[in-house]
Amino acid sequence: MMREAVGIGVSSKVLRWLWAITVAGVLSLALGGVLQPQRLWPNLLLFGFITVGFGLGGLLLMAFRVLTAARWNDSFRCVRESMAATLPWAAPILA
Repeated sequence: MMREAVGIGVSSKVLRWLWAITVAGVLSLALGGVLQPQRLWPNLLLFGFITVGFGLGGLLLMAFRVLTAARWNDSFRCVRESMAATLPWAAPILA
């Protein structure tokens, strides 16, 4: 549903690969939590910091664009918004 709203054409083969990679990541996270929980929590904290930094970087770039009224970087708007869109996903990791 999301890909139709954005207008991005993604083949079903690519979607299957993305879901397979997602499932593998969730399984490895669960396995890491069972086998070595002392290494899991610091790595999740580091991932949360990196994700929040990435999102705040996108917000900073948006603020610079507004403050300087630069017109040349309008084509990069979706990149900055995508960077900032990681913030709601990072909040539960750091909570």
